[in-house]
Amino acid sequence: MKKKLLISLLLAACLLTGLGGSALAAAEYSAVYVTDRAGLLTGNERAQLESMASGIARDYGCAPYIITLEDYRDYGSGDIFETAMDIYEELGLGYGREKNGILLLLSMEERDYDMVSYGELSHSAFTDYGQEYMEECFLSRFRENDWAGGFEAYLRACTELLDLEAQGRPYDVGSAPGGFNFFIVLIPLAVASAVCGIFAFQMKSARYKSEARDYLPGNGVNMRIVRDRFTHRTVMRQRINTQKSGGGTSINSRGFSGRSGKF
Repeated sequence: MKKKLLISLLLAACLLTGLGGSALAAAEYSAVYVTDRAGLLTGNERAQLESMASGIARDYGCAPYIITLEDYRDYGSGDIFETAMDIYEELGLGYGREKNGILLLLSMEERDYDMVSYGELSHSAFTDYGQEYMEECFLSRFRENDWAGGFEAYLRACTELLDLEAQGRPYDVGSAPGGFNFFIVLIPLAVASAVCGIFAFQMKSARYKSEARDYLPGNGVNMRIVRDRFTHRTVMRQRINTQKSGGGTSINSRGFSGRSGKF
């Protein structure tokens, strides 16, 4: 059953582009980048996304794919990440001999998504940190049901990360464009200092008192015996994790990396 569904997925993609199965198999890379089984896109939107994805594959040697399904569970018995890997392998996706590519899979039944990448070039460009950045680009649009906008943001993020990889500086921890912005710290610090300064000025009459009776008014309680006695102290301790998170790409035993979740 699973095999038949995967074959139907491939045939549907071929029909959308007017290619036969033999023509697709003979191509160096799949000419079908956008397969909309869930019917989220208009014909013009799908054609525009197809053109963008084709240009990315041609320019960078890494094929970006988009597949939408009604329910990913119709295509396998595992979770959506396993289903995405199965689809990638069964359909022979990827560019060239190394099958470099990335697939964004949407399942509409329970609004699940998965993003998997394969191949040395893909793993170099789409690091764990880079994939988090990609999610930030498209997830907000999907939550608003802006499908075409979300897929376009995904493809633009693919272009951005592949371009950085081509320049020899992949998007990763410590090497993301822009680096650390000191104004993010300096501006709030300046505002906080100004506020504290105002409060301190308003308390100019306050003076440090060394004994408890110093805090009583002149006509207050008449205390014949006065003692300051230290009774106890409270110490709060918190473990500090000194391990630094590293960068790179996490690759599983099947040669894939990726992320999944809800939108």
